[in-house]
Amino acid sequence: MRLKRYCLWLMITLSLSCQSQEVKNKKGDDSFSIRNSEWIEVEKKGDDFQPLSSEWIRKIVVTENEIQLDLMESSLYKIENIEDLENGVKISIHNVDWYYKVTWIDYKKKISKWDYTYNGNIERSFSYYAIIKNNLQLIEKYE
Repeated sequence: MRLKRYCLWLMITLSLSCQSQEVKNKKGDDSFSIRNSEWIEVEKKGDDFQPLSSEWIRKIVVTENEIQLDLMESSLYKIENIEDLENGVKISIHNVDWYYKVTWIDYKKKISKWDYTYNGNIERSFSYYAIIKNNLQLIEKYE
């Protein structure tokens, strides 16, 4: 009788383990980390995005411990913390009162909204859409 219970318990455990692994595999690339990535500003046109044709394209480079912001000129900051949010991340900068809240617009294409946030308020003039540099070819350039 004990052997039957043990076999039943083992089958259930293995079955649940396989189901759990299947769910993880369906999520696919949830393991993406914003660290060690480069982002290029894109323009939103209706529901679509396109590369900018301006010479003032903003760029962000995130390393393990630093974030480089190329707005009009390049600035390098030490990252204090990167916190996972429900639909993005919060990048806190060392010794400053502002941070970037990065919200996924299209997770598969890695298009996101970068909101510069100071004292809890979003500063629109420093906020913009960006795509990870490696995926720039995934959006169409309009003529």
